[in-house]
Order: sequence, then C-alpha cells, then structure tokens
Amino acid sequence: MKKYFSILLIVIMLLPLIPLYQANAQQSVLVNKITIERITDDATAVQSLENGETQGRLFGIRSAETAQTLKTKGFTVIAPLGGLTDILVNPANECSNGMFNLFADREARFALEFLIPREQIVTNIYKGYALPIVNSYTPLDPDYPHLIATNTKWMSIVEAKGKSYGLHLLADALKRDGAVLKNGKWYKDGKPVTVNFVIRTEDERRNIGDMLANVLEKEANLTVNRMYKDFSAAFQIVYSGNPGDCQWSLYTEGWGITGMTKYNYGDAVYFYSSIWGGMPGWLQSGYWNYRNATIDKIATALDNGEYNSSAQFYQMVNKILDLGFQESVRVWVAATRDFYIAAPGLTGFITSPKAWPWNTFTYLNLHYKTDSVKLSDRYVYKSGWGWNPVAGWQDMYSQSVYRAVIWPEVTSRVTDGATGWSPANTATWSVQKGSPVLQVPGNALVYDYKAHQWKHVSDEGTLYAKDAITYNFKLLGKLKFHDGTTETVADLLAPIYVIEEYSHDTSTNTTKDNRAETSLQGYYSTFLNNFVAIKIINSTAVTVYSNYTSVDDGLTAQTMNPWTSFPLELYAAMDQATRNHKLVYTMEASGATGLPQVHLISTDQDQMMINYLNNTLNNPPDWVQQLINLGVLSLSDWQARVHNLINFYNEYHNLVIGNGPFKLTSYDNVNDVATLERVQNFPVQPAIIALELSPKSLTMNATVPGISYNTKGTPIAKIDATVSGNPATQQNSMVYALLIDLSNYKSTFLNIKQVKPGEFIAQLPSNLPEGQYSIAILAYPVGYSVPATFQKVLTLQAPPVQTTTTTTTTTTSTTHTTTTSSPVQTTTTTTTTTTSTTHTTTTSSPVQTTTSSPTSSPTQSTTAPKKSNAALWASVIIIIIIIIAAAWYAMRK
Repeated sequence: MKKYFSILLIVIMLLPLIPLYQANAQQSVLVNKITIERITDDATAVQSLENGETQGRLFGIRSAETAQTLKTKGFTVIAPLGGLTDILVNPANECSNGMFNLFADREARFALEFLIPREQIVTNIYKGYALPIVNSYTPLDPDYPHLIATNTKWMSIVEAKGKSYGLHLLADALKRDGAVLKNGKWYKDGKPVTVNFVIRTEDERRNIGDMLANVLEKEANLTVNRMYKDFSAAFQIVYSGNPGDCQWSLYTEGWGITGMTKYNYGDAVYFYSSIWGGMPGWLQSGYWNYRNATIDKIATALDNGEYNSSAQFYQMVNKILDLGFQESVRVWVAATRDFYIAAPGLTGFITSPKAWPWNTFTYLNLHYKTDSVKLSDRYVYKSGWGWNPVAGWQDMYSQSVYRAVIWPEVTSRVTDGATGWSPANTATWSVQKGSPVLQVPGNALVYDYKAHQWKHVSDEGTLYAKDAITYNFKLLGKLKFHDGTTETVADLLAPIYVIEEYSHDTSTNTTKDNRAETSLQGYYSTFLNNFVAIKIINSTAVTVYSNYTSVDDGLTAQTMNPWTSFPLELYAAMDQATRNHKLVYTMEASGATGLPQVHLISTDQDQMMINYLNNTLNNPPDWVQQLINLGVLSLSDWQARVHNLINFYNEYHNLVIGNGPFKLTSYDNVNDVATLERVQNFPVQPAIIALELSPKSLTMNATVPGISYNTKGTPIAKIDATVSGNPATQQNSMVYALLIDLSNYKSTFLNIKQVKPGEFIAQLPSNLPEGQYSIAILAYPVGYSVPATFQKVLTLQAPPVQTTTTTTTTTTSTTHTTTTSSPVQTTTTTTTTTTSTTHTTTTSSPVQTTTSSPTSSPTQSTTAPKKSNAALWASVIIIIIIIIAAAWYAMRK
C-alpha cells in the first residue's frame, strides 16, 4: 500500500517537468541538412553544445542539474519518461559447458525481485528522476489505469517482504539444488556457485549491476563474475549466443522508448512470452529456448485478437504480467527520465510524454536560424546491430538515422498512443468484420511459400477471413523513395514475400532452403498467424484479408497495415544476397550461422547486392517476375527501379533507401558520422503535423471522503478538471477512477458521469465488501498522454440500519422528517401533511449537508456531520415537545 502511494507521488512530482522547456524562438528556417556525429561522453557532448559546435544531443543525459543549468542558459530541455531498465535472467536448465545455472530454478529468479533495491537505485543512482517498476507499464501509458492493481499488488508485496525474504528464497533454492554453504560461500559439486553477470559500462546500469552484485556476493554468499561490457560486446554474448552455453547468468538490460500505443499487448507478449522471440533463445533453431506454455497460450490469443471485450483484453494482459512477475525472467528495475538538449533557436520538436523526441515528425518540422545543424549521439552505428528493414534497426543509436528516413502510415499517435492514426490524414481505412467470417475474393493475391510463388486466391480454392481492412494510401503515386522511384502498390507486396518466404523452412532430405530464418517467426508472428490475402483495388487502395480482429478497429488496421517505407528493388537486392547464403537478416541467425547480418551501410555488402541485382536486369528474380506476370509491375518499371537503386548507391555510397523527409547522403564509417539531407517537395507539410500533434495539458482537483457507503450508486468522488485552460468534457478528456481492495488487490472501475463541463462525479457501479480501499483517479487530455493523478485511502462501510419510530395520535397535524445518506451530500426535507401519524426516519451521513425546503431553492452547506446530528436531535426534541403539549392541552380541556 505504501509503495503504491510512493509511485503515484513520484509521478506527480515528475509530470510538471515533462513538457518541453523551450527558449523563445528566433526567426528560423526549415532545416535542410543534418549532420550526426559520435560523441560517446555526455560531458563532452554538453561542452560541444555550449561551444556552439553542435545544436542538439540525440542521446538523453541523466543529470537533472546539468539540464537545469542548460535551461537557464536558454537551451531547450525535453524530458520524457523515455527509458526502461531491467535485469535479464538466463533460465537455461541445460548448460553445454557443464556449469550449474542457479537461475534455472524459478524460485531463485523470483528471489531477485526482492534483492534488487529499487528505491535505492531510484534515489541514489537516478537521483529521483526515475520510477521503481515491476513491469514495463507506467502511468504515462494509455493502458495504465487498467493495470494499476497488478502493479500495486507486486510493489506492495516486494516492499512488505523485503530483502530478507529474497535471501531466504535464494538459500532454499540452493539447498534444494544440492548446494552447500562452506566458509561463507555456496558450493555445488565442489565448485563455487558462480553468477556470470554481464554489466553494461556506458551508463547507470554499471552502478545498478554493482549494487546487485554486492548483494549477491556479500549477503547471498554467491560468487559473482562481473563481466563489464560495452554495447556491442554485451550483445554478442547475450543476444547472439545460445543461452544453453551459459556464458551469462544476468544482464543489465535497457530499453529506449520510441513510441506508445493504446491496447499495448506488445510489451506483455514480447517481454514475457516466447512467441515473438523476445525471451532467451530468441526462437533461433538449435538454441536452448525458454518457454512457458501458459503465458505463451495467452500471448498467442492476444496476438491473434482472440478476446471479445476491452475488459477481457486487460484481464489477459494482467494475467501475463502476474505470471511473468512470478517467472522473473525479466526483473524490472526502473522507468527512467532522460533529458534531451537542443541549442537555443532549434525548434519544431514533436514531443511525446513517454518516447524519444527525435521522431519522424520532429525531423520533418525541425527549424533553426540556419538551414544546417549538427547533432551528436553516443554512437551513430555500433557494430553488432545491422541496418536493414527486415530485422534491423533494433538498437537505439541507429534510430537517429532510421526515424529520419522513413514515413509511417496508419500507426499509433506519438503523443497519446491513439490507434489507427494517419499523419495529416494521408491514409484512410475501414474494417469489415465477418459474421463470423467472410469469403476472400478469387482475384486477391497470396504468397505460397511452399511453391515459392505468388498466386490468385482462386488458384488456392476457397479462402475465408475474419475481417477485411481496406486502406486508401493517398501518398501512393506521390511519395518517392530516395532513389527516385515512385512508391506504388507493388512495393507493398515486397515485404509480404520476404516475411512468408524466409519465416518458413521448406528444406527436405535432398534440398536445402537457403531462404529460411526461423528467428523471423518471432519478428512477424502476428502477420504469419493472421494474414490471409491482399487485394489490389486501384493505384492507391488495397484490402487485406485477415484473421486478426480486435475490439478496437484502429488496432486491427494498425496491426495488419501493409505499408512499407522501403522500395521493392531494395528488398530484391537483399533477397539476392540472402538466398545465395551470403548474408542473413537477423542478428540471431548471424550468431547461429556465422554469416553477416544485412547491413545497408556496409560497402562490401552493398557492392555485392548491386552485383547480384545487375544480373537480374533482364531476368528478374522469380517472385518479381511473378508480379510482372500478374500485371502488378512491368519489366520496364523493374529495370528503371534497378537503375535508380544503382544510381543512388553510386552517388551516396549506401543503400539506406527510405521514403521519409530526409535521405542519408553519406556515412563516414571511420569517424562514425552520418549526413542527412531534406527531401525537396516532400508531400506532407510540416505545419500541418505541428498543429495536429501540439501538446495538451490537464489539471484536476478531486474531493473524496475518508469514509463512504459501499452501496451501488454511491458517489465516491467529485472531480473538477480543465484541459489547456478550458473546462474538461467527455470529448476533450478521459477520466478514470478505480478502487483497489487493499486486502486482495482486486480493482473496480467507478462509473464516471459528467455533471457539467469541468465537473465529473465517480459512483460505485455495484455493492462492494466493507474494508479499506485505495482510490486512484487518472485524468488524461485527449491527444496527449500526461495524466493528472490523485490517490487516497478510504474506508467503505455498510450504511447504518434504519431506525423507525411511529407514534399514533389523535391530531390532524403531521410533521414528516426524512434524512437520507450520501457520501457527497445529505438532503433534509420538511413538509406538513394531514394525517394522524408522526413518522421519523434517521440515517447518518459522513460528509456534506444540503438542506432544501418546498419554498426555497437548494443551497449548499458545509455543515460538518456533528452539526447535522445536532440539528437532527433538535428536530426530535421539538417533535416530543409538540406531542407533550398536545397531551397537556387535551387534559386541560
């Protein structure tokens, strides 16, 4: 319970600092050239900013003091909650080197949840600019109101049980596994129980690793091999290697957040299940792979949209988070706040509360006093991760180039995670759902990976799908790739071919399928499980037939979106090299086969791909020829595309060919410097995007009693809110209020009603058990995911038993007084009737009193409960006096 409050209070502390701090804009022009250079050290990067040598830092700095100092000097400071840290645990139960892996024991992994000093890490290492977390969801996520109870439960348990409980669990696991404690150290089969701990050296994760290693060594009595590694060395050990080789036991994992979305099941699926290849083993054939059948079953259902309501969706996500915490393959530590710095006058940032600010739309809208700027990053390219559109650009450093060169369509809005969003309305979509299925038309296209062939559906027989999503991509025919090729519907088919062909292994006893990379099954699980066919309607519109469906049509459209930011000819060039068994797409396949991962700024690879492509000029690859035969593409168009790609390489010496607002015009691999130049006549105007994605803010005040009744309809809270200075309404805000039962952490959402603009009331939807509850209120402005938050403990109790006193008299005058209860107000009404009965009913109220009479309008009173009771007793005494007087008068007569 205490932990829950500390989380929300920290969020309240952080939120006022999250919006963009920006100096007054000077007269500026659109930036046309961006140079990105490597500066690994933050202090050196800050110095280069102050000296005017660079105008922005792409990698977030963590020092709040430095950020504040720069702000006072006129620098722009953007401070989203943009990073996540965790401890990745190797659960392999079979070590090829014969090593005893303690963390194959689930209880030993679970013990780490109690041994990681999250509060110390947040306070001492991150200096308060982070949140302790038990999973990847934070209050800035659109889904967070539905996940609070799970977070509260595990945070409270961790706090209540503490480090001693974790040490006890770990000792029990060691004893159960046959280890013995000798001379202050644990031994197994005569060897010290050793933890190979890969600790990143570039940032706070070194301190986190050392802090946990100290606990494991000094208090848990384990032997810790501290393996200090930088970015690429750590990746080679952890992600490229087989977990079954047991080269590592723990790893200080970190994540940069580049976006968010409502109905985000991706975090739950990737971080806890094995179906997307996010767990140790990475779905690579021949590796030891972690799997949990229960989690994988729920994850697969989420991945396929197999739920009937929002409530069921969140129930499934919460179940995965609950089971995942107990499995503890990822032990979450903190959500971190990063400070992104820009020089005075550099403007146009499109900010997100929980994401990196250097998104595509920031690049599009960037302005400065000159049309050329220099930016720094810790690295531009770091060996170990490839740049390719199939399975590359997975590291944070490469995003600085990737986000500039791509243009997304039908995605989630960067500022609040709204689903099915299209920037500047450049695409529209509609979803037709089957009842329960619909027939796929015969002229739709499928790719048959067994026959290695594009076909019409009519060639396959009759196919059915759960839904049909029709997209109208208005930029097709207008948007050009950086090699000069105009994007058409043919480009949408290229990634479908690659995904279908390379994710499936069609090898036989006599033939080898060189195009198979099983690890891609994890990357494209949703598509592979649900794609049925695609129909070309016209030059801008297609219909995707799918078995994926969701309660949110926007999520359905976003999930099955066939848009691509890279041209067909680039996919063909990569395909020629991979099918000839010279390159592979994934890092996992590279580790398993020893072949290089496709990397589009490798001169050797690029030249090889161009040579292969040159040979196909008059004899296109089979899948391209099939598209020509189907009339989707012409031979002359193919030949022009090949020439365009080769010309681009000859001019710019790379094959990073996207469709975004900037193109990569050079990369200096010696000095790690990239140069980007704006695409002239880009078909989307920066001002439109800037207006559409402008930040919103919400302020809120809530009034909640300490004691309330537990009956359906009881008002629990009064909420006053404004959005960007205007009264909040159901159209410009989303208000959530829920009660969490502190005895079992079950949550109940309250009914929210708008009383008038700017005022809401939260009511109990049903009768609840008596006891202590925590009420959490989160109010979000539509279009920007920064909530105003409120929390308080309250007690629900049953209403008092009514007491009724009836006295019969001979008088024809009656006084009828009724006091009714409400946790928000008490209403007392007095009337006079002609009956011979005096009827008094009394019920208590814990809060405010409102008094009304038939002759006056209701007026608000702040009378406390004691005064209300006094007035009630006064009324009773008056009634008694009247009765006595009437009796006395009768006797006198």
